[in-house]
Amino acid sequence: MRCITIAGSLSAIFLAGCVAAPQYDPYLHERQISLKIVSGYALFNRDYLYSGHSEADLISAAKVAVANGLKDPQSAQFKNARLVAFQEGAVVCGEVNGKNSYGGYTGFKKFAATSEAALIDQTSSSQADARSLGIYEACSN
Repeated sequence: MRCITIAGSLSAIFLAGCVAAPQYDPYLHERQISLKIVSGYALFNRDYLYSGHSEADLISAAKVAVANGLKDPQSAQFKNARLVAFQEGAVVCGEVNGKNSYGGYTGFKKFAATSEAALIDQTSSSQADARSLGIYEACSN
């Protein structure tokens, strides 16, 4: 009887050693903030639409907000600008290209926006950025 109890205890110890430890995520806070920002955008846009504005009005105003976040707002080029349902509202999603300080275009970057604010993806093609997670969550449709 003792052998069985010891064997049972040893197997429990060995099995407990197989459980993986949780991984530390140094960017968890930034990811959470990005998602909260875009979630807020969705609610803001919902209220904007309920107040009598059209989807076209919202997209047009969002493009202005995105352009104002660039170094040279007049250089803004847009593609795929659309309204996407997200959580309890909607987010204006698309891509923007603008000029940098040297006068050259930086390449198209994804964005999520409202009529008054915008979050533009700051990642390079080779590196993901936690601050852009909300954009990818909302605009991946």
